[in-house]
Amino acid sequence: GNRLPIFIAATAHSPLISPGLKNFLTPVQLRPTSAIIDKVRIHTVRGVELLTNYSFPSGHTATAFTIFLLGCLLIPHKWVLPAGFIYALLVGYSRIYLAEHFPVVVGGGMITAVVTVFLSLYVQKRWDKKKGIANIEQGTSNK
Repeated sequence: GNRLPIFIAATAHSPLISPGLKNFLTPVQLRPTSAIIDKVRIHTVRGVELLTNYSFPSGHTATAFTIFLLGCLLIPHKWVLPAGFIYALLVGYSRIYLAEHFPVVVGGGMITAVVTVFLSLYVQKRWDKKKGIANIEQGTSNK
């Protein structure tokens, strides 16, 4: 069937959910460089601009895991699961390595991705149901 609705829904939800949570629910969630007083304990990378707040959830991690989960749903090849999982984990790890997020914030990004994909599956299911009714009314099957 047509999987465009799930793709559009996921790419629309992902950039809306993370910033929405950051701006409305957790705007004072500090990043490592603001929360940790002893700066010597923070690993930093030269040239990476470090932000101070609006941390939860990690938008990069949410996007990476959304892409990974969509890949698992839309691409019928076994390599997608391990390759996509490693890719998404590396993105999450990079956020910690670059001192942009704490691990719990990266976990929040993972959960955000799961919610994003479930919302997208719901949109896809509604789309398929609506198209099925339209096909029945037109006298055609949905094969």
